[in-house]
Amino acid sequence: MLKETPKSLRTYLGIVSALYFIMWAGAVSQIILLLHDKPGAHLSPVFLLQAAFMVAIAVAYAWITVKFNTLITDNPAMMKAVLHINLAGSVLFAVVYMLLGLRPNLFGLLISVLIYVYLLKSVDRISNDLKKPISA
Repeated sequence: MLKETPKSLRTYLGIVSALYFIMWAGAVSQIILLLHDKPGAHLSPVFLLQAAFMVAIAVAYAWITVKFNTLITDNPAMMKAVLHINLAGSVLFAVVYMLLGLRPNLFGLLISVLIYVYLLKSVDRISNDLKKPISA
């Protein structure tokens, strides 16, 4: 059975933060290229909202990574809230894209849901493990 450690969970959250910053930078570069090639081009509000969401989540994950030791013991609910917001945003954007007639990656979304459920359970377990008194 897979079992995250505090160090592996912190590392994972740091990697996710970096990936979100990279995806955000990619979105910004697409915006710049589009505006450069087609001045006055219309940018989709959904695309802009998703780019803003990505940077907000990247900052939140970076903050959790930096404050990990304090948050995991004193405020694991904050960590779980960020995970919930990220999951809700992923589902919301997939639904919006479907409503717009686009094809979101539903398989990727399913994998994301499974990962978030696992991470939520890991945060609870690690937090509880760290709060237990050490028995002699």
